[in-house]
Amino acid sequence: MLSIIVLSLDSILAGAALRLFGVSRRHWPLICTATGVADALSLIVGQALHLWMGAHIRAAEHGAIIACCALASIAVSSRLKRCPVTVILTVSFLFSIDNLLAGARMHELELAVPMASAATSFSAVACAAGLYSADVMARYVKPKASFALACLAAVLLFVAG
Repeated sequence: MLSIIVLSLDSILAGAALRLFGVSRRHWPLICTATGVADALSLIVGQALHLWMGAHIRAAEHGAIIACCALASIAVSSRLKRCPVTVILTVSFLFSIDNLLAGARMHELELAVPMASAATSFSAVACAAGLYSADVMARYVKPKASFALACLAAVLLFVAG
């Protein structure tokens, strides 16, 4: 269960990044739901693909995948500002890649299903915490600076992860 909490912590940054990318407050329920569901589905899909993916991904490749996801989330959010739902769904998926890789290392489906349901709840709550904390910070920072902070935070999380 501790691993699910750790896997859900990146949802704090997903919520904060989406808030700092400029997604409006009316989309917050969708952000929390999409982040939770994306984390859960990624665990289950990763577990289903564990024979194909699990043995083939090394630590260096894992880091490269995560870094590419960070760059992709920044690119998507800057290009599709007029389509907030697309940005939300894409960033939620990109921030759940770590769950996909964790699911690929699980060997039993019986573990994946309860972990996925817990991941949904933890990720949604963590995302809400990220949204609210970024909202407080965004009140004191200019919009362009907040986008730059979100980009920096996304890159740092994924490079460190």
